[in-house]
Amino acid sequence: MEQTFSVTTAQRLDTFLATLLNLSRVKVAKLIVDGLVSVNGKKITKNGWLVQPEDRVHVNWSEELFEKVPVEVQPYDFPLDILYEDEQIMVVNKPNGLISHPTSFNESESLLGAALFHCNHQPVFLVHRLDRDTSGVIMLAKNQSSLLHLQKQLQQRVMKRYYLALVHFPLDSLSGTISAPLERVGNNKVMWKVGNSSNKAKNAFTKFTVLNQNEKAALIKCELLTGRTHQIRVHLQFIKHPVYNDPLYGLKSEQATEYGQYLHAQQISFIHPTLNKEMGFEAQLDKTFSDKLDNLNLKIANSLYALFQ
Repeated sequence: MEQTFSVTTAQRLDTFLATLLNLSRVKVAKLIVDGLVSVNGKKITKNGWLVQPEDRVHVNWSEELFEKVPVEVQPYDFPLDILYEDEQIMVVNKPNGLISHPTSFNESESLLGAALFHCNHQPVFLVHRLDRDTSGVIMLAKNQSSLLHLQKQLQQRVMKRYYLALVHFPLDSLSGTISAPLERVGNNKVMWKVGNSSNKAKNAFTKFTVLNQNEKAALIKCELLTGRTHQIRVHLQFIKHPVYNDPLYGLKSEQATEYGQYLHAQQISFIHPTLNKEMGFEAQLDKTFSDKLDNLNLKIANSLYALFQ
């Protein structure tokens, strides 16, 4: 089915199509990434492309494109940045753009698949997940016993996870805790929002500390006290400091690039499931994130690295 629409107000391409086609952002993203959308005759593959008044948007799609397939982890020959590995666990620095787990929309190239390939098809399990465009430390277990041990640490907040987030605008408070329950946005299977105390909303808590800021932006450290989907991104949007380049929760006026949100899982600490000793690991920023900080004149002062210890 081919359709053409005229734009009346400036907005993101994915938002524009999601509204007109009554599709989720995930489905719209698939249309765009698969090259089925053009603007003024030019094929566009960036979800965050900003369309302007009088632009003509053409899309060629059908519901059959979104038929789900059974999710099965396929070995994926992909080089992993392994921070630590033994017979029980793996700690990996996940790159931006790689999904943690395969999806039901024929997306099989995942970090879990890469770990499966690395382990010669021996069982391996995700202890937690990171969003596709969130880079940084992620943990995997090599057996059910270690998996349960580590997931229990998550639930009891023994495991500590620290993130770096680049956000818009300077913050008035240099530290604090965001306490705001999260729930889905209507029937949308992708987006979340701050809800109320209804049964649908789940309690969520995020601690933050400003590491550096100027008149345009701030680099902040976030600690997850709970682990809800998109928690940091939604919480920072809620306090009106959205993450830079966030395709779902960023500024509407911002034309997001393929890199996605500037959010990085910087550090993790936990008790090893069999050695019974505390361990901690840090993942370095990639060049794109680091260059962005340079462009905005934002760096972490050496004295502030202690905040991650």
